[in-house]
Amino acid sequence: MAAVDFITALGRVLHDGTLRDAFAHDATAFVKTIDLRESDQASFLRLSPTDLEVQARVLLRKRFDQVRRLLPRTCQALGKSAWEHFVVSVRSSEAYGNDTKVQDAYRFCTHVARVQTSGVCAREFNRCRFAISRRGVSLHLVKESGRIPAIQLFVRLRGERWREWRIYAGV
Repeated sequence: MAAVDFITALGRVLHDGTLRDAFAHDATAFVKTIDLRESDQASFLRLSPTDLEVQARVLLRKRFDQVRRLLPRTCQALGKSAWEHFVVSVRSSEAYGNDTKVQDAYRFCTHVARVQTSGVCAREFNRCRFAISRRGVSLHLVKESGRIPAIQLFVRLRGERWREWRIYAGV
């Protein structure tokens, strides 16, 4: 396997909090662990762990803004604690696909559902699960307080495209 270049290593460190922790703990060992190109090692070792953490927070805030657009009800229900939950949920995460904002939203919902079940909007969580899955069809009964129960239907069309419908029972 080829050695990792400076930019790739920097991207990984900024994206993953556990890698930043490892770098802050022992930069020299970290550089060897990730198999950084020898010509880039000296430059990488000059990076400041504090500055890396500050830059990572800026990038996290941008990622959170994207997730907030995907999960408005969940974020509204959580209020100010939404940011803290988000930081914890994506602290250690490898990207596994193209749509990282959907992955972030899914991790966020999964984390919140684990620690505070009433905070996650079921419709939004179902949408995240379907978006990252490979399923062709998904059907859910959604009961939200103060709303008429609905059937939430997802259908994958071609490739990554999919559609969502909600069917409400009339009384």
